[in-house]
Amino acid sequence: MEEQNNSWDCEQEGCTYNTDGKCLEGLDVRECPHSTDEPAFKPEAPTSVEEVVVETEDATIAPEDDFHEAIYSGDTLVSAEANLIAASSLSRLIILCGLPDVGKTTMLASLFDLFQNNSSVDKYRYAFSRSLIGFEKRCHHSRLTSGRAYPETLRTGLKDKHDFLHLRVQKEASGHANTNLLFTDIAGEYFNSLKNSAEECARFNLARRTDHFVVFINADDLSDISRRQNAKVSSLGILRMLAESKVLSRETYIEIVFSKWDLLLGKENKRHHEKYILNLQAEILEKLKKFYDNISFHKISSRSSNGVLEQGHGISNLLGIWVEKSPHLPIKASKIKTLEHLSTGGREFLNFDVK
Repeated sequence: MEEQNNSWDCEQEGCTYNTDGKCLEGLDVRECPHSTDEPAFKPEAPTSVEEVVVETEDATIAPEDDFHEAIYSGDTLVSAEANLIAASSLSRLIILCGLPDVGKTTMLASLFDLFQNNSSVDKYRYAFSRSLIGFEKRCHHSRLTSGRAYPETLRTGLKDKHDFLHLRVQKEASGHANTNLLFTDIAGEYFNSLKNSAEECARFNLARRTDHFVVFINADDLSDISRRQNAKVSSLGILRMLAESKVLSRETYIEIVFSKWDLLLGKENKRHHEKYILNLQAEILEKLKKFYDNISFHKISSRSSNGVLEQGHGISNLLGIWVEKSPHLPIKASKIKTLEHLSTGGREFLNFDVK
C-alpha cells in the first residue's frame, strides 16, 4: 500500500483516502480520476482585522488633533501662547514698567545682544526662545546693518501691550533646570493711564500673576532739575496706585531700575546727582515698605553713548534676580491639550490676559 500523500485529496463520495490512505478504486492516487492535489475542504480565509472601537459612558477619547503642539510665529507671543509656556515648565513673568522713552525696550534688546555676543551672561546660558524675530526687531535699529547713523530702538505701540517676549536660560552648572523668562513690552503711554486711574489699575490682571514688577526711572531725567520731579512722581505713583488697588501682592519682587546711568555719570556734577538718587532710594523705601516686602535698586546702561560704561552694564545682575526669585510656589500643571483649553479653563495663576 502506498504511503499516504498529505498533499492529495479525493473528491469521490465514500472514499476513505483522506482517513486511511486507501483509494476507493484501488488505484494509485495520482492516477485516480477523482483525486486532486488541492484540499477538498478549504478553510475560510481570515477576515481583515479592523480597529475595535470601545464606547464607554464615562470616558471620551479626544481626537489626536487635540494634542497638537502649538506653532509659534517667532514674533512676540499672545497671552494664550505665554500661558502654554508657563504651564509647561518653570517660568517667570516680568513686567517692565515706565514712562515713554525710559529704556525698557532698549534693555530687552541689550539683553538679547549680550547672549548673542557671549557664551553666557553672568552664570546663565542661552537655551531657547520662542520670539527670536521679536527680539531681532528690537535689536536691528541699534546695529550698523540698519544703516542708521545713531543706534535707536523701535518704540512700543499701545497695540502691543498684550505681547510677550520669551527667553529660556540655563544655569551653567550641569543638570540645572531651564527657566523661561516672559517679558512684557508694554507702551509707556499705558502706564501713564495706570498711575492716573484706580479703575484702570483694577483691570490690570496681568500684574496679579507677575513674579517681578520692574519700574524704570530715567537717571538722565533725575539729573536735570526741570525734569526730575515728574520722573520721580510718575514712577512712584504707579507703584502706589497698584498697591492701593490690591493688584500687586506684598510678596511681588519690585526692582527700581535707574536707566541711562552712563548719561548721569558723564555730567560734571555727577556726585551731586548720585547723592540725590541715594536720598530718593531712602524715600521710596519709606513710602512703599508698608506695601511691598521685596524692593531693590539697580543702575543700568543698556546702550552707552558716551563710553563711560560698557554696553549692557548692570543687566546681568537683574537677570540673576529674575531667574532665581519668585513669590509664587511652583505649581504642577496638569496636561494641557490645546491653547483654547488653557486660555478658557486654566487656573488664574496661569492667566496672562490683560483685560
